[in-house]
Amino acid sequence: MNLQDELLREHSRLHYQRLTAYIGADETRFAALMRLLFAGPRRLTQMAAGLLGHCAEAQPHLLATYLQELLPFCQLPNQPDAVLRNTMRALQFADVPADVQAQAFDSCLAALGNPTTPVATQTFALSAATRLCEQHPALAEELLWALEPLLPQARSALRSRAQKELPKLRRLRLAHRTV
Repeated sequence: MNLQDELLREHSRLHYQRLTAYIGADETRFAALMRLLFAGPRRLTQMAAGLLGHCAEAQPHLLATYLQELLPFCQLPNQPDAVLRNTMRALQFADVPADVQAQAFDSCLAALGNPTTPVATQTFALSAATRLCEQHPALAEELLWALEPLLPQARSALRSRAQKELPKLRRLRLAHRTV
């Protein structure tokens, strides 16, 4: 299968499901997807990012090798929204290596705190950052500090996600303070 042609052929949930199944746990096929994501052109990058989100949910271990390159890539100016959105989506599931955890957390905070970031990206960033806080409870305080001022004027999707994540974050903060 020519992954590039398949990505550009159709844009539907069913098609992404088929391509996700095709890639499966195959590291070589996932590497081909990542090459397409980084190489572009813009439309191909956008479509590859969408598939990345699906593949990372299905096989989160595949992403770890690419986070060092992916995190700065998704912050580049003029990048399609899909790249940051699907990077944040993928971080919700990925096992983030210790050497990029700080960079991943900072990327999540940047997406969460930017009022021009689409709400879907912000909600994914909140869940990804919360997951990182589970590994480093001291970060829960920082995330709460960044999140709570945003909530009064936040869009409903972010407020809804925050209702789910705030109890976890408060529990982590409390556990860290008692240590």
